[in-house]
Amino acid sequence: MQKRGVSPDGVSYSTFVHACVTSGDATKAEVWLERMIAQGSADGEPNAFCYNAVVQAWSRQGDAERASHWLSQAIEAKAEPTTMSFSGVISAWKKAGDFKTSAKWIEKMGAAGLRSSRVVSVSPQSAANYRQGMSGSNVAKGRVQPTQLSH
Repeated sequence: MQKRGVSPDGVSYSTFVHACVTSGDATKAEVWLERMIAQGSADGEPNAFCYNAVVQAWSRQGDAERASHWLSQAIEAKAEPTTMSFSGVISAWKKAGDFKTSAKWIEKMGAAGLRSSRVVSVSPQSAANYRQGMSGSNVAKGRVQPTQLSH
């Protein structure tokens, strides 16, 4: 595309980012977002969709640091991060057992004027169970069905 003198637009980059996220490859999604930032797109700056998709990809993989990095980048770029992005980061930190950092992100979400439509709650014990493969959790013991849980 670029060899022919055509610059990719936001839709092109968004398509690549989305494809990578859908296939579960947060690293490649991040690479495409970085390219969009470095090279720009025919229609301007990276869009909120790209940032939010990368944040969600890292959150789903449990990498709270990478998810936080990209959410911070979205905020700095004024790319309008979503409630889902904040909730993903908050949950990732809670699952990692870092409740202080999780609380900081809850404050940042409020400062951004966003509110979660659902409760994002993980107890210290359930976070420990999650890190241990849920071996001692009520889900593993059959007391609670995974569909009954929210994050």
